[in-house]
Amino acid sequence: LGPAGGDPPPAEAPAPPAPPAAELATAAELPPVEAAAQFIGKDVPDVATALAAARDILAEQLAHRPDLRQVARDVLQKRVTLTSRRRSGGDAQEEQRFKTYWEFDAPMHQVKPHQFLAIQRGESAKCLSLGFQVSSDDTQHLIDQLTAVFLGKPPPPRPTLADAPTPLRAGPAGPRARRANGAYQMEIRTAMEDGFKRLMLPSLQREWRRKLKERAEDEAFDTFGRNLKKKLLSPPLRLHPEWGSDAQRPTTAIIGVDPAFRTGCKCALISLTGQVLSTKTIFPHSPDGLVAAQRGLTEMLEEAMLVFGGADMGEEPPCKRLRTATGSTAWDCRVVCSIGNGTASRETEAWLRKQFADQKGLGYAIVDEAGASVYSASPLAAAELPDLDVCLRGAVSIARRLLDPLAELVKIDPRSIGVGLYQHDVDQKRLAEELRGAAMSCVNSVGVDLNTASPALLEHVAGLNGRLARSILKHREEKGGFKEHLET
Repeated sequence: LGPAGGDPPPAEAPAPPAPPAAELATAAELPPVEAAAQFIGKDVPDVATALAAARDILAEQLAHRPDLRQVARDVLQKRVTLTSRRRSGGDAQEEQRFKTYWEFDAPMHQVKPHQFLAIQRGESAKCLSLGFQVSSDDTQHLIDQLTAVFLGKPPPPRPTLADAPTPLRAGPAGPRARRANGAYQMEIRTAMEDGFKRLMLPSLQREWRRKLKERAEDEAFDTFGRNLKKKLLSPPLRLHPEWGSDAQRPTTAIIGVDPAFRTGCKCALISLTGQVLSTKTIFPHSPDGLVAAQRGLTEMLEEAMLVFGGADMGEEPPCKRLRTATGSTAWDCRVVCSIGNGTASRETEAWLRKQFADQKGLGYAIVDEAGASVYSASPLAAAELPDLDVCLRGAVSIARRLLDPLAELVKIDPRSIGVGLYQHDVDQKRLAEELRGAAMSCVNSVGVDLNTASPALLEHVAGLNGRLARSILKHREEKGGFKEHLET
């Protein structure tokens, strides 16, 4: 308080805040060194510290200004190079898989989606290092552009060959030469260069990587969807001109063969409705099991003849046992063997072709067995075929794939069918959604038979879920098939 009876002394006015160091850039009345000297104090011991602080603030402003970032994007859009280099210290055998990308350089806008996914996989395996490269000329031109935009000036044009000095003439005094005359502009340019290399470039590199990944994944999802539709919409056996339902003598049974050397070929005989009639394991590639394999195949053909002979119905048997001119047994029966394309596929095909040499009405086809083992061990297969061994379920799946590919393949996770490369390097959640959408598109474009479709197939019908599919199946079991649309 002041003297007794007097007014209190006026409070001291607060000192005006020191102007930010960035104002060095606009305080053009004094040279930068003299202007920086005004800020020397407890926290700023010398002129160099003041100038460095001003440049740091300008660099931060550069990194956070959207218009300057857009200038950098526009200038470098087609000037950035994606580089991939070999990383030392990894597994030598694993590194050989990525030998193509040990010294890989390509303009970023020309990089193919599969190339980026391959480099990304190599980087995850610690065999490759991915980076982005900007040439020094492009960097200097971009810094000129950033400095001009920051100062509110028109951006300078890119230097051409005519601007380069020669021994006989000096180069024109371009923007860079004129800018060198201003000390403040040189400080600003130094700050722009530091902000670009230290702050903006790493952020742009992350942005470029994200865009490349998004573009590669979009292309991968489109490829996966096309490949899956091609597999699902493969024509079923009934549409075959010679072996289908419209043929003069249609197929009466299918034998699915899951080939193997050591564990033998698993065989499954199914009807045209997909019902399993019998299963057997034969060893046609072993000298000790060759005779038994021939006998096992003959037994399955005889069973097909007995089941589909139609003798009890008073009809003409479609399968008849005949004798050829050489005295061997032949079958006037339409049976197709569906052979998986896995291990021992070619050897099994050659053996079957030899067995069918004198036969009439017997044929074979090679089908893709991708995902058959996944289906065999799935809960769905255990519910459909509870009495069969896991190995024999694969043969049933191979036979049904020839009978009706769409109805069988929808039971399997599309990621296990083999619909494209690098499917483990993309977003798995989106991949599952895209592939399920492609499967639903196929099912809805073809349609289903409500009285024969499996629950797995019904779940892919638009508007149906697992609960409704099970309700339809329960209705069929209790009340029989649907006779008209009103029942649904």
